[in-house]
Amino acid sequence: MKKILATILTLSVMNLVQAQEQPATKTGNPPPEKGPKPSPEQAATRQSNHLQKMLSLTEDQKQKTYQAVLTRTTAMQSVRAKYGPDADKKAMHKEVKPIKEQFVQTMNSILTPEQKTKWEAHRLKMKESRAKNRAGKDGPPPPPEGGNADPKKLMNDDDGIDD
Repeated sequence: MKKILATILTLSVMNLVQAQEQPATKTGNPPPEKGPKPSPEQAATRQSNHLQKMLSLTEDQKQKTYQAVLTRTTAMQSVRAKYGPDADKKAMHKEVKPIKEQFVQTMNSILTPEQKTKWEAHRLKMKESRAKNRAGKDGPPPPPEGGNADPKKLMNDDDGIDD
């Protein structure tokens, strides 16, 4: 009887020690490690390739899309660098909004009407996905200043690209 109790006690202690060593997460898995952010060129290549597959872009459209995404990504990175990790979200949003609006205008000038329809559906899907993710974290998000909180309606700055 004493041997059984000693074995149970030993196993319990070992289990507690092991539980202390592992970080606690919701899923029980360790948090994913974030690597370095891709360069603007890498991001533009990846996103223009994605858009080419999704929208059946011609080679000329793909090159124009690459340039538009590169311009957008470079501008976005400079705004993020300016504000840093403790960003004033409202001020940063005011600077980011025209960048996104310009990207949407450029893409609309590149795409055919059929491609625009597909792209708008993709942008709307991305907006709904972001709204759902935000609602799961902190409850429903507050409406952006001067923006549209309705995830079912696109605005000029809803560019369909995750930042």
